[in-house]
Amino acid sequence: MYVVARALVNSAQPIRQSVLQLFWQGVRVRHYQALRSDNIEIYSKLDVVKSLEEINEHLKSFHCFDRNNNMDWYNEAFLNPRARELNYFYLFDIDLLKCSGEPKEFVVDTIWIEMVKLAQKIVKEKLIQRGIVVEANPSSNRKISFVNKYIDFPFFRINTFRLDDVLNEKHVAITINTDDSAIFKTNLSNEYSLIARTLELEGYEIEKVYEYIDYLRESSYIHNFVPDRSIKEIEKTPS
Repeated sequence: MYVVARALVNSAQPIRQSVLQLFWQGVRVRHYQALRSDNIEIYSKLDVVKSLEEINEHLKSFHCFDRNNNMDWYNEAFLNPRARELNYFYLFDIDLLKCSGEPKEFVVDTIWIEMVKLAQKIVKEKLIQRGIVVEANPSSNRKISFVNKYIDFPFFRINTFRLDDVLNEKHVAITINTDDSAIFKTNLSNEYSLIARTLELEGYEIEKVYEYIDYLRESSYIHNFVPDRSIKEIEKTPS
C-alpha cells in the first residue's frame, strides 16, 4: 500500500499532498481498485464525491451498468469517502495527467533484484506443483511487451526440456499459440519458426532445436481444449 502511494505521488509533482494522506488514513488498495471500472463521470466533481448523500443523488442520472458493483468488496469501497476521493485525483488531477506519460527511472538495489529472482523461482515451482500450463504467444508478446528479443521471453527460462541437458531440471508445461492470429498476422507455423530461428541464432545445435520444437508441438497437442473425438477426426482428414 505504501509503495503504491509513494509511486503515485512521486509520478506527479507538485500534486496535492492530500493524495498521500488518503493512503495513510485507511484507504485499502483493493478499495481504490474496486472503483476503477466505474464510469469516470461519476467521480468528475470533487465536491460531490466527498459527500455520500450528494453522490447518491448524483447517481440517479446514471445507468446501473455505469457502476462495477458486482464485486464482493465494491460496496465497502464505494462507502469509503477517501477511496472515492483518491479515485477522483487519479482520474482528474491535472499534474498527474501531465506527468503520467513521462518515463520514470528508478535505481534498484541488488537485494531487490535477488528478491524478484527468488519470487520468480517460487512461482515456477508452484506452477509445476499445480500442473498449470503456460500459453506462450511469441508474436503477440513481442509486439505488445517491453521485450526486444525473442530469446528474452520468459518461457525460455521456465522450460528448456530437450534443449538443455540439466540433470533433474523441472519444467513448466508450455504451449505455443498465435493469440489472435488475425490481429497479429501470424499462424502456428510462423510461431514455431520464430522459436527455432531464435534458438539457432543463439548457437543451439540444430538437432536440439528440432527436439525442442517437437516437444512443444506434443505439449500443445496434449494441453488443448479440443475434444479427443475432434482430434481423431482431424488426424483422419487427408492433407
